[in-house]
Amino acid sequence: MTELIQPDHKVELRLRRRMKQVAVAFAVTVLLAISGLFFGFGYLGEVTHVRIEAARAAELISLRARVDPTGWALDTKQLDKTLQTIHGENYTVWYEVLDWNGAVISSGGEYPGPFVAAGVADIIDGAAVVGAVRIAGRPHGLFQFASLGLLLGLVLSGCVIFILWVLPVRALDTALGRTESYRIALEARISELELTQDMLERQGAELSQTADSLFHARDQEQKANKAKSEFLANMSHELRTPLNSIIGFSEMVKLQAIGPVENERYLEYAGHIYSSGNHLLELINDMLDLAKVESGKLELEEEVVDFAELYEGCRSLLEHRISGDGLRLALVLPSDPPLLLADKRKMRQILFNLLSNAIKHTPRGGSITTSIQTYPKVGFVFNIADTGKGMAPEDIPKALEPFGQVGDPLVSDDIGTGLGLPLTKALVELHGGTIGLASLPGVGTTATVKFPASRIFLTGGEVKQAKA
Repeated sequence: MTELIQPDHKVELRLRRRMKQVAVAFAVTVLLAISGLFFGFGYLGEVTHVRIEAARAAELISLRARVDPTGWALDTKQLDKTLQTIHGENYTVWYEVLDWNGAVISSGGEYPGPFVAAGVADIIDGAAVVGAVRIAGRPHGLFQFASLGLLLGLVLSGCVIFILWVLPVRALDTALGRTESYRIALEARISELELTQDMLERQGAELSQTADSLFHARDQEQKANKAKSEFLANMSHELRTPLNSIIGFSEMVKLQAIGPVENERYLEYAGHIYSSGNHLLELINDMLDLAKVESGKLELEEEVVDFAELYEGCRSLLEHRISGDGLRLALVLPSDPPLLLADKRKMRQILFNLLSNAIKHTPRGGSITTSIQTYPKVGFVFNIADTGKGMAPEDIPKALEPFGQVGDPLVSDDIGTGLGLPLTKALVELHGGTIGLASLPGVGTTATVKFPASRIFLTGGEVKQAKA
């Protein structure tokens, strides 16, 4: 690269020649522009002057036309006299008077040729045009004005050559003198930069290899997640058929549908099989739904949902557990509770999972309160607060992970499968909402679910933000 900064005299000569060409071109341009400008203004002045003459002649003839409406056009001598008077005072060398039909009444002089200053004015009698005057003259003062412009253009052109050629050449000589002193230092710096460039190229190649490895690892992870979701979906589907048989036959035995069971212990065993089968079926259903969410195959079937109605339905399904543990459930609604645009089955699953989780972790005699609020910016919000044993704040992220369990399953009988809260979180996010947990050991847990304001359904059949 150091050879690129060696002095090139050919480049210097081309630069000097180019500056000369630019200076001369600008000087010629200035000369032509100034001369043309003065010539144009001079010619415009001459044309304006002739037009004024035509207007004066037309005005004088108009006065005679108003006095003698029919005879003014017949008195050609008077017309010639009027126009010759103007001709004698100014530059007019040719004129003619026309009547209202355009016919020539009177004329004089010789038309001066193609390069003339000409003017036309109407002869007016009252409000009517009864004729016209046309005159032309040679622009005598134009050449003096153009000569003045040429002289001024030559002066300015000389200034342009001095500014664009002489001064830049002097500055170039000075810059070339200083450049030589910088060239040696620049060559040394370029050598250092070349070494740095080689090092950066090696590092870039290493980073490229690392990026390729990361992309490959990410692709493998995505494939593994997809395979896991497909496996869970397929296995969950295949397990449902035998489980339904187990649950159905155990229920028949428990209810003694075919006949009495002589040994009571068999009835007890059948009840255990029935409850265990239902529990396993719920687990499989949760795994199947979670796998569908992860694979993007779970879709919403939106409709207008009454939250209070959903709550009562879930409460009735959990009534045996509520009454068995002596729990108190309460629902706090606003004065005019809005409806919600959502998937009704998935909303029921969200609410059922949160209530079931609160019931499971709330001791006998505790309370569970569900409340609803609407906010203009936040949207539709409902909270489920229990007075259960709670958990440490650092355990909350673990509770929201698939198969995440808070506590020791060997010493606690209320540890679940770890799918309820992650599935609930996935279903809420599928609706465009968020879920958060707030908990303290020994105080209880509050689950807060927020849906966007666009899902609030107000009267009139419109979806819009609720008013505060």
